[in-house]
Amino acid sequence: MQNQHRHSNPPAPCKWGLDKEENAIKAYYSSKKQEGKTVSVCSRCRFVVNPTSPWLGASPDFLVSDITEVNHLGIGEVKCPYAKRDMTIKEACQDNTFF
Repeated sequence: MQNQHRHSNPPAPCKWGLDKEENAIKAYYSSKKQEGKTVSVCSRCRFVVNPTSPWLGASPDFLVSDITEVNHLGIGEVKCPYAKRDMTIKEACQDNTFF
């Protein structure tokens, strides 16, 4: 049996999200820069463990740092819902079943 990469042929909703993720992270970075924030973004992270609670962890889409903030380290998770692919963000948010 040939060994295949598990994402070689993802379902359409997963592919949609994966295809949009990098642009979403870039848009986040740009919006923070426009706000005058001094941010650094790392989109190549793995499992992150909470240093003060080492039994807690997450696998975020990106890490963010803003040295001007008291709590300067954070994580980010991107959601690009396939079900809302033909809507603007504003239109999607008007749907009371969309969180």
